[in-house]
Amino acid sequence: MTLYLLFERLDAGKMKLDTEMNVSEHASEQAPTKLDLRPGQSIAVEDAIKGLVTRSANDAAVVIAEAVAGDEGDFAKLMTRKARALGMTKTVYRNASGLPDDEQVTTARDQATLGRAIQERFPRYYRYFSTTAFNYHGHSIRNHNKLLGNVEGVDGIKTGYTRASGFNLVTSMRRGNRHLVGVVLGGRSGGSRDTIMRGLLAENLEKPRPSTPSPRSPNAIPRTPMPTLPKPTPRHDRHRRFKRKARFRSHRLSRPRRRQRVRPHRLRDR
Repeated sequence: MTLYLLFERLDAGKMKLDTEMNVSEHASEQAPTKLDLRPGQSIAVEDAIKGLVTRSANDAAVVIAEAVAGDEGDFAKLMTRKARALGMTKTVYRNASGLPDDEQVTTARDQATLGRAIQERFPRYYRYFSTTAFNYHGHSIRNHNKLLGNVEGVDGIKTGYTRASGFNLVTSMRRGNRHLVGVVLGGRSGGSRDTIMRGLLAENLEKPRPSTPSPRSPNAIPRTPMPTLPKPTPRHDRHRRFKRKARFRSHRLSRPRRRQRVRPHRLRDR
């Protein structure tokens, strides 16, 4: 979610890939894994992105949070609000790095929702999740995601580990006309986590795509035809017809009566 909010800023033109972000003392004090950033230094946005997608650098995550929201606590509130907007109903963020916090929780479904949202909303920046390695200040930093380059169709996206949560992985695979997003949480080791993910992807690739039952299918629910109701007369037509009748009646009432012709008769003497 840290990168999602950063991508929003980039997409809106509020930040650029070469924007330099200052490193605070709080950011430099984060627990590993990290880029060993020092207070007073600065790091470019693009390098921070690569540091997160490859090494899950906690110090770089806090630098991003402070650059976007000014404070990591406020940034965590933005993350939780964005999670709700994306439909992640059971996720609560308390920091930008994912380091242990008793109140910070998520689910596999919510992480799959986030992975798909990043791909669909930011295809321009999603390519960073396929970074296998990058150089930073003379050091080559390799991606922790061992499925990249080793499993056909895998193009990202993110690993994660803490002692409390175990080894975690969100993986995206595109093969043929299939696109899968898999999530493994709580692995006992990086190797076992990757093995579980391989099996999960292979199992679901073999499953046929769910299809909507046709109307002739025995499982289809028959549709009851709706009764045809008489078309109501528009209000303005009723008003017009009433005026026409009223006009006709008033015309008949105001019509002059025909004068009776009186025939003259002769008076006879009797």
